[in-house]
Amino acid sequence: MNEVTSLLKELFQVLFLISFAVGAILLLLLLKRRLFIVSNRICASFILVSLIPLWSGYFRDTENLNWLAPVQLELFYPWLFGPLIYLYCIALHSSARITLLRTCKHCCYPLLVLLIHQISSQFGDTQLAQLWQHLYLKLLYAQLFCYLLLSFRQIKVGQQLIESQFSGSQNLYWQWLKLLLNGFALIFIADLAMLCLLLMDVMQQHWVMSLFTLSESIYVFVLAAFAMRHPQLVFDRFDVSQKNRYQNSGLNQAMAEALARHLEDTVEGEKLYLDNELSLSALAQKLRVPEHHISQVLSVQLQQNFYEFINRKRIEHAKSLLSSNDTQYNNILAVAYGVGFNNKSSFNTAFKRFTQLTPSQFRQKNQFPEKKIL
Repeated sequence: MNEVTSLLKELFQVLFLISFAVGAILLLLLLKRRLFIVSNRICASFILVSLIPLWSGYFRDTENLNWLAPVQLELFYPWLFGPLIYLYCIALHSSARITLLRTCKHCCYPLLVLLIHQISSQFGDTQLAQLWQHLYLKLLYAQLFCYLLLSFRQIKVGQQLIESQFSGSQNLYWQWLKLLLNGFALIFIADLAMLCLLLMDVMQQHWVMSLFTLSESIYVFVLAAFAMRHPQLVFDRFDVSQKNRYQNSGLNQAMAEALARHLEDTVEGEKLYLDNELSLSALAQKLRVPEHHISQVLSVQLQQNFYEFINRKRIEHAKSLLSSNDTQYNNILAVAYGVGFNNKSSFNTAFKRFTQLTPSQFRQKNQFPEKKIL
């Protein structure tokens, strides 16, 4: 039994080390980007805090090196997860500015907790110290739960802002955000369950700490792997919080109308909408104009966001394919891929939004239209 326990500890340490290394690479990439926007700063801070339990978990069970485990930080860093993940969602989706004061307001609770803990430790084994020990975990889990709810609410509110700048790639952005939040929520639930087992004397404290660190290491590894596989989702300019975005654009009425015509002609003529990874920034580079000018023209001149503009053209192209007798597009999924969508679900949703029909219903009504006699 001891040999199995020892083997598991060694395996855990290897996993902790690998995840720490991968997470550290992601952290360095976030810090070295030229476009070091607010959301990337907060994401880097979140990754840094997530690396602390991996560092601690590796050295805690390493003979002669356990003094390197940051024991004091273990009381402090868990309080940072909730505020950082919430501030990250705000930085991505909200028009509200992330100021230093706002950041300090959300991150002052960990400092307050550390201060209270230091004061209570001076009282030894008194009733005050015991009361704080009972309250500590309850307050921590309550704080994490509240910030998780706020974060899920924030990304729900921010859906329209993402759609305003991304066409076919918005599903990947939702995958990133859902991975970030759902993964953290799973760790929260698992940690809460293990705590209950600990209180019922079903599980030892050492195994609770090891399993928590294991879940955290898997979380960090998956986040880093996803970010490195889709670097444009995390590292590029994914900051849709543009307050007063057209105030100083320098684009007058005549220039805006000319750009609107150029935008329509280029996207339609070159069929740029067929690119499933087309984004506002990619279109701006193609047209050699600033992103905010295109965004302004879409919003003011064309009265639609980027998502609507691109997907409307995709749906028009899809309607022609569904009405044709081309055997290449007998399958609805082939049509979806053929017009620039990444999956059938998003194609069906967009098609019904613009036509009030599903693709199958449209095909049944229009595949063999009667020719009008002129």
